Amino acid sequence: TQLVIAMERVGMLAALRSRDRDGLKIGVMVTASHNPHRDNGVKIVDPTGAMLAQAWESKAEKVACCPESQLLETLASVAEGEAASASVVIGRDTRAHSRALSQRVRAGAEALGARVEDVGVVTTPQLHHCVRAANGFSPVVKGPLYGYADALVDAFEALLKTSPHKTGRPDSTVVVDCAGGVGAFWIHQL
Repeated sequence: TQLVIAMERVGMLAALRSRDRDGLKIGVMVTASHNPHRDNGVKIVDPTGAMLAQAWESKAEKVACCPESQLLETLASVAEGEAASASVVIGRDTRAHSRALSQRVRAGAEALGARVEDVGVVTTPQLHHCVRAANGFSPVVKGPLYGYADALVDAFEALLKTSPHKTGRPDSTVVVDCAGGVGAFWIHQL
C-alpha cells in the first residue's frame, strides 16, 4: 500500500539526514498524534531534538512523491552528507498498526545502511529526548530512554522552586496528560 511505501521512504530519508549530520542519530516517531485512530503519520526529529530542519522539508516531499522508477535518482539528489555511517532511532504510539509501520521505517533505513535503534512505545517528547541525549545535546542519564523520567522529574522540581505559590503541602495534586494513553506506559516511573 501507499502507507507502507511512505514509511519505507521516511526511513531512507532519515538515513540520508543522519549522513548529512555526520552520522548523528535522527529520530522517527510513528504516530497519528492527537488525530483519529485511523490517521497515520510520522515525525522526523533532528539530532538536537528539534523537528526536521525546514530546509529538508522539500527533500522529504521529493522522496515521498517521486515515482518508484525514479526513487534511486531522487534519493541521490537529496543526499548531501558524506558520513560513512547513519543512525536512526524509531519510536511508535500504541495503535495496533504502529509496530508494523515502524518495521517498514526500519526496513527503509537499513536499506541505506543505517543502524536502527527501536525504543518501542513512547510519547513524542520522549523520542525527542532520546535523540537529543543520544547525540550529546543534553546530559545522558543511565536508565530507560536515556533517563527521560529522571530528567522530567528534575525539571519539574526546578520549576517548583521558582513558584511564588509554595504550599508546602505534601498532598498537592499533579495532573498528568498521558497523550491519549501512550504516556501511561511510562508515568509509573515518576
